[in-house]
Amino acid sequence: MIGIKNIKSYKNIRKYRKRNNKESNLIENTTKFLLSILLFFALFIPMEETLKRKKEETFILTGEADATQYKHFILDNGVKVVLASNKDFDKGAIAVSMGIGSMEDPWETNGLSHFLEHMLFMGSEKYPSENAFMEFVAKNGGYTNAYTAGELTCYYCDAEKTKLKELVDLLSGFFTCPLLKKEGVERELNAVNSEYLMRKTSQACVEWECYKEFMRNNVLNKKFGCGNLETLKKENIHEEVVKHYKKFYSSDKCCVVICGNNSLEELEEMAGVFKNVKKNEEMKNFKRNSQVDIFEEKYLNNFIKSEAISEKEDLVIKIAIDSHKKLYRENVLGFLGHIFTNKEKGNLLSILQNKQLAFNLHFDHEDLDACTLVIIKVQMISLDKKDEVIQLIYDFLNKIEEKASEEEYERISSIHRHELKYAPKYSAIDLAEEMCSNLQTYDFMYSLYPNYVMEKYDKELISKTINELKNWKKWMIFGFTQTFTEEEKKNLKISKLHKELKYLVTGEKIKINENKEKTEEETFVKNSIPGISSDKIIEGVELIENDLESYDFSWQGKQIKNEGNMFFVFDKDFKQPKGIVKIVLKNTEPSFKIYLNTMKKSFEEKYAREIENNFVNVSSCFNPLFTVITFEGFNKNILKFVELFFRNDYLNSNLFGNEITKRKVDLKKHINSSPFKFTIGRFKKILHGKLSIEEELKVVEKLKEVEPVDFKNISFDLLVTGNLNLEDVRNLKENLLQLLCKQKVVYAEKENSLKNKFTFKTNDKENNVLHRFYKIKKGEEHLAALYEFCCKETFFDQLRTQEQLGYVVQAFNVYDMKQMYATFRVQSEKHVEFLRKRFDKFMKDSKEKIQTMDNETFENYKNGLLCALREKKTNLSGVSSFNLFIYETYGGNFGKHEEKINEIEKINLEELKNYELASNFSYEIESERF
Repeated sequence: MIGIKNIKSYKNIRKYRKRNNKESNLIENTTKFLLSILLFFALFIPMEETLKRKKEETFILTGEADATQYKHFILDNGVKVVLASNKDFDKGAIAVSMGIGSMEDPWETNGLSHFLEHMLFMGSEKYPSENAFMEFVAKNGGYTNAYTAGELTCYYCDAEKTKLKELVDLLSGFFTCPLLKKEGVERELNAVNSEYLMRKTSQACVEWECYKEFMRNNVLNKKFGCGNLETLKKENIHEEVVKHYKKFYSSDKCCVVICGNNSLEELEEMAGVFKNVKKNEEMKNFKRNSQVDIFEEKYLNNFIKSEAISEKEDLVIKIAIDSHKKLYRENVLGFLGHIFTNKEKGNLLSILQNKQLAFNLHFDHEDLDACTLVIIKVQMISLDKKDEVIQLIYDFLNKIEEKASEEEYERISSIHRHELKYAPKYSAIDLAEEMCSNLQTYDFMYSLYPNYVMEKYDKELISKTINELKNWKKWMIFGFTQTFTEEEKKNLKISKLHKELKYLVTGEKIKINENKEKTEEETFVKNSIPGISSDKIIEGVELIENDLESYDFSWQGKQIKNEGNMFFVFDKDFKQPKGIVKIVLKNTEPSFKIYLNTMKKSFEEKYAREIENNFVNVSSCFNPLFTVITFEGFNKNILKFVELFFRNDYLNSNLFGNEITKRKVDLKKHINSSPFKFTIGRFKKILHGKLSIEEELKVVEKLKEVEPVDFKNISFDLLVTGNLNLEDVRNLKENLLQLLCKQKVVYAEKENSLKNKFTFKTNDKENNVLHRFYKIKKGEEHLAALYEFCCKETFFDQLRTQEQLGYVVQAFNVYDMKQMYATFRVQSEKHVEFLRKRFDKFMKDSKEKIQTMDNETFENYKNGLLCALREKKTNLSGVSSFNLFIYETYGGNFGKHEEKINEIEKINLEELKNYELASNFSYEIESERF
């Protein structure tokens, strides 16, 4: 990654982003579906070629509502290209992946591929300025990032739609004529090291490094992909990185995806620049020296304890099996994972929860080069019960083949056919990045939605896979905890490279009773819910085509109706007959959060089959000021599920203890994570006199039981987005008013009694954070937004690129109940006082930048900001999230957002020069080490 410069989510650098953590899905080519696909592609007769290429006769699998036109081909030099044209794209985007990653690092220079990723941003022959690419993206309302995984490296970016051709030209220079400037080496080494220091507080990263400690020495995945100064600061590192680029960055390892509102012909012309990517003939016979048995035999079936960063009790079983990478059409592991994590009574998760052994269960897999690594993770109450849990896991695996019937495969198949049919649309940048990384593994046809593929029930393959999973003598078993005896503490080993990684090979061999008598399990019981079937997949779903008879506002073609505490955004353009319902509950008490999560778990257990067959998803999140519970599903039944949830006649009191433990774990995880992650939440809690994370933890630690919640005393607001009937939404509101409190809660800011500097304790031994908030005066929000937009790239370039102060360098706006703050945040190894002075200097520099800005540059920045603010949401989830943002920011008034955009459009350069951001009253949140 090139650095965290805004608040978009970022990836773990060692693995691909998984868009959602669902099991892989399936496609069955029924006659109707096949005909519709053929009809779709019949519209696109191959155009006259403007580039020499090899033709492919397959098509790209996508949802019915996707109006994007696709074209794909392979250039003569081997570059794979996909073009995506859609008139609704507000931005143009491009992604490029290379099929090489950290596995290609020299053993003596771990992290070299990641370092190369950073170095490629340092200019090209055509655009020699080190900041040319980043500045272009920033000026034109864009976003960019990159990541290095084991087997690929991916670069992706977007910009205002009329700037796509220039964006493609800029990014292509990374792969045709990069400068890899020697003078940039020191800076980028420090940037890579800062990223490493940030990762040290990530439990997921520490766990991955722990697993690698026990891999065979010749396993390529054992390499330290991130790298740091210890592995990379070498006298000849510049020569090494240039050599690495020339050896591995080859056209036949390159995939390109370009998305825009241009025609396919225009996009194809843009793609022509990639014919200049050089082909390295040495790569023709390139083959990784990989193997299936990746773990040292002496560690198999041996319990290994590792010290967790925060208090937790996780049991992780790793099982290396024959590779399933090319078996995605059968998707056996997706099928088995679905069964393994099913929430119905009598299944493994329900057993573990009701025995109060664990509060969550995960089944996942990662395709390595020559093997597939299956991961079973149990979030336990206590590792003292690990033997019982391991036996239960084996027992379930022993009988999973009975559940893995062709009938069950077909049921899940039907579910996923529905999911594909109404798959949400991607934004241009998400589509480009998703397809580009997938093209390194999947055929063109499956590169957009590989997780929906399950085409063939293969009983023999299922049996073989289950037998591999049941071979417990080849299991790697880890326990992550902070609980060690005094004797164990003395024997903890410290990793040579990762000093934060401490572990103990206990010598305790796991014993499994393979002949344990089967116990009678709870069987699936049909629930009687009016209008909802327990054993049939939802049918008769229809798109509501009629507009609302009356509405209050129109935004991006969506009709908005606000009535009291109901905020409804109606949509039909996405062609998704679905709805997303957010219930905003005005309660953030610790015991309430636990009670609500217990309700959610009980609901999912009681109605597991109905929820699955009706494509319903339930989630909860906790804002500093309120709690949000979200329901998503098809318009036919989703509102029934919302009402059913709040009738609360299904509560399983056995789960209260689990949820108390889980809440403790979550809070401690927050406290021990990178300090920058929760500065906004901490600020809002202070502002409104709410309990801090540490104070909430003290309350939860004292809880022995949870009192029942009287929802009649909890006020709520209803945020609804999607293709739903207005009268049905009104009826839901009226029914909820009978179950919940109708009184509104008003939040008061305690500004007059607040100091302007707040400090919190952190366990991070490497990093400090300083986050400054400028409170913007009413009526000046438009000026502050443009001022910050013009300066945020300078902030990043100076503090991150040039001065290497830290990996996290960000500038962005924060809203708190209609009040805007312009904020700047840096996480760094430097002392907070140093950062404070640096912030002050930057504010002076930013003022000078504005004062010396010419009109053309000003207009570029202004248009870039307007492009970002006007960017159309591409799916219901995006609109629903924006509905919540408008609710938090403007009290649900979409018109206020449009007013701000119009005000920005009217700003002239002279007005911006006269604006003083630094004169606004400010708050600061800073960290202090324990």
